[in-house]
Amino acid sequence: WRDFTRKVDFLMRWGYMNQAAEFNAGAKVLMQIQIEEIFTTELFLSGVLEDLEPERLFGVLTGMCTTFPPRVHVLTTKRDRRLGWKVDKIRGSEIIQEAEELSGQETCWDPRMISLGAAWAQGRSLNEILMTIDSTSDRSGDLVGAFRRAKELAGQIKSVWTYDEAKVEMLAELIRKVSRDEVEVVG
Repeated sequence: WRDFTRKVDFLMRWGYMNQAAEFNAGAKVLMQIQIEEIFTTELFLSGVLEDLEPERLFGVLTGMCTTFPPRVHVLTTKRDRRLGWKVDKIRGSEIIQEAEELSGQETCWDPRMISLGAAWAQGRSLNEILMTIDSTSDRSGDLVGAFRRAKELAGQIKSVWTYDEAKVEMLAELIRKVSRDEVEVVG
């Protein structure tokens, strides 16, 4: 019960719920998200995700699904680094820090993944993408897992954007584009 009341207090303090325990806009977004819930919701509410082209959006989502060790180097673009800084501001915000404290889990975010996820969404092969990574160990499993989770997160965001038909269509197309090869589970 104590844990529940701490979470309710958190949601009220950050404006996700009002004093009558009614859900505000943030809570309505939050209910649709199951991956990096508060971080994703805050990115959504801040407008950072709003005008991203599909490939860059998928890159950000990929960065929210896995991290590489610091010694792994990834070839990135200036444009992706600038986008990473915008997301870093939200990642470092007080609400995200408090959410981590409350959950006991660190928020997943690796801006180096933006270029890798964008490349996958642009249709590049896994082997081509691996050529942009300097690592002493194979990172293909990490990437495939990140692409799968990013695809799932794209589907969750699509359910939030139901009021915007163009965004729903864009995300549906993005999900189709990234659902290929190694990312598809055969079973």
